[in-house]
Amino acid sequence: MNSNNPNTNMSVIGDILNANSTGEISATVKNAGKKANLKLNEEVSKASSQKNTKIFLAIVATLMIGAITYMAWLGGNYLFSYAGFIAIFFGILDVTLIMLLTTNALKGRWRYFALAFEIASLFYLGYAMGGYFGGGNLKNATEGRMTEMYQVSEEYRSNAESVADLMQRSINNAKNVRGVEEKRDGKGVVFEKADFISGMKPATVQSLKMGNVPTFKSLIEANKWLDEQRRLIMEAVSDYESSENAMKSQARSTDAGLQQAIKMQGLSQQQVSNLQVLSSSMKEIAEYPKVTSVIPENKLGPKDLKADGFQSYIGYLIDIIIVFLIVMIALQRNPEGKLNEIKEEEVRSIMQSILEEQNINYDPDMVKNIPIRKQIDALKIAMSNEHLTDYIRKNASFDEYLLFAKEYPVIARNLGSTTWSFAEIKKQLEADSNFINIAQDALKISPADWKTINAIKLDVNRVIQMKDETRKAFLQLLSILRAKTKFRDAELGEFISQFIYQEEMSSEFLKTLEICISKLDGNKIRILNSSFVNSASPEVASYLCIVAEQDKQFERIVNGWNENIDRDLSKILSNGVMQEAGSDRFFKIVINFGGIDGIKKAVKGYNDKQSEANSTTIGDKSVTLKPDFVAIKDAATKEDDEAFMKAIEDAFQLQTVKI
Repeated sequence: MNSNNPNTNMSVIGDILNANSTGEISATVKNAGKKANLKLNEEVSKASSQKNTKIFLAIVATLMIGAITYMAWLGGNYLFSYAGFIAIFFGILDVTLIMLLTTNALKGRWRYFALAFEIASLFYLGYAMGGYFGGGNLKNATEGRMTEMYQVSEEYRSNAESVADLMQRSINNAKNVRGVEEKRDGKGVVFEKADFISGMKPATVQSLKMGNVPTFKSLIEANKWLDEQRRLIMEAVSDYESSENAMKSQARSTDAGLQQAIKMQGLSQQQVSNLQVLSSSMKEIAEYPKVTSVIPENKLGPKDLKADGFQSYIGYLIDIIIVFLIVMIALQRNPEGKLNEIKEEEVRSIMQSILEEQNINYDPDMVKNIPIRKQIDALKIAMSNEHLTDYIRKNASFDEYLLFAKEYPVIARNLGSTTWSFAEIKKQLEADSNFINIAQDALKISPADWKTINAIKLDVNRVIQMKDETRKAFLQLLSILRAKTKFRDAELGEFISQFIYQEEMSSEFLKTLEICISKLDGNKIRILNSSFVNSASPEVASYLCIVAEQDKQFERIVNGWNENIDRDLSKILSNGVMQEAGSDRFFKIVINFGGIDGIKKAVKGYNDKQSEANSTTIGDKSVTLKPDFVAIKDAATKEDDEAFMKAIEDAFQLQTVKI
């Protein structure tokens, strides 16, 4: 590969800019036969080392995520439905994101989004792992809930048994009273009441045994079992309350009967006392305190799966380790973090090589604030135009050109077609803030012509708006005009302005103006005006400017000229009349002594004879020139204008054409 070929070097620059790693840059530079700089070699070595480190961290993090995902999958099933499948989903996403972070597939803020998602998903996996380590405690937690409910049921059972015991003591007391009354006479209200109470029977309270707690596979299963046990306990409690309420109801009604008996007349003091004892025991039963405890409805939740000891925090410890690894992967300096900086250094080195081959100076440090791609674009433009390359070589260093192109990009592209020096352009831009608006066209004008245009205060925009060929011809005339007339700047500007403000400076107009300026002397040039130049054809102007000698008559011709006169005189000059003997002498007299009036008379004489020739029917006639120079000279000497004009008009005669 020819490493000095500009096209080859530009291709190498493109490959470097498109490279995705320092390794690719190094290979490109090597294939181009160039030596990589020290910084590139250092970065290639660093990139390789950091890449291996990231791969190692990614492998460790992936294995650990796989482990906690498995534990979260198993433990999640203890928490709620599909918790395990959600754990698998997050685990797969976590591993995928680690791969993307490791390979730098995620750029910029996406790396931070991925990191935030990783932390959130790992938090969920740590939460789900609680089921894995705490699943063995589910049975104990269920037993605890079961015990709480059983203890409440025991309160109701104990209360019912206490009421039954009071009932039994009351029955025993009644039996004693009955025995006493039976010994007395076996009759009366006291005996009847004691006999009735003796026949009462306390309720039988059945004890509820707590069932054995089985092993559960999930919280849902455990809560379902607890619901069933609560139902059974509530049924038993309901039975306890029913028995207790029945005994209390019987005690209240019995006590009411005893109160009435106590008030009866004819009872001994002993009998009243016995009735009061029986009433007191009935009241104690009826007013025995009621149990108000409620069977708890709390269901088992994730907190009930809390592991013990080291198992209680091992899941979160693993999470912290994985998060640390992922942070290292995500926030670790990208091994290609200086890729753009390295690209720029290598590209600048190659640019310097290209420019050195063209003998153009280039100091990269002077243009560090200009993006490298803009520098490359400028280099491509410069190298694709040999005139621009030559201009930069002769006028400026490439870094100066870049700084100029940054501020004036359009002007910079067209420097190859101007004769202005770099210093002249910058000076003009600094002096005239409006120059930038016309610079692209203004630079087509030579600095000398530009100086002249400004010196004579011409409308610069009018000159700029001319077509290239028109402007070129006009500026040449301006140079000739200055030399021949010795006009001062103000005079020259005033004189030439009348010509450039034509609506359109046609090629014929410019040709006529060129003829007049090149053939006339300075005095006659001053006489010219735009009306004459605009209406005079180049052929007529050429003749008049050669023949005219007297300034006064020439001025009259210029001021009185029009297109009709020009057309008629052009017709005379173009036919055979001018070939006849004496024609030059005749028209010289007409122009220098007759001026515009003489030309008009000559034109009239010719037209009259031509009209007569066209109207004759006898033979072919033609107009010929036969001036009476004696009469013309005599009239001119005597300054007899009428005779002079008559002689000019009569100079044209008819003759028969010989066949």
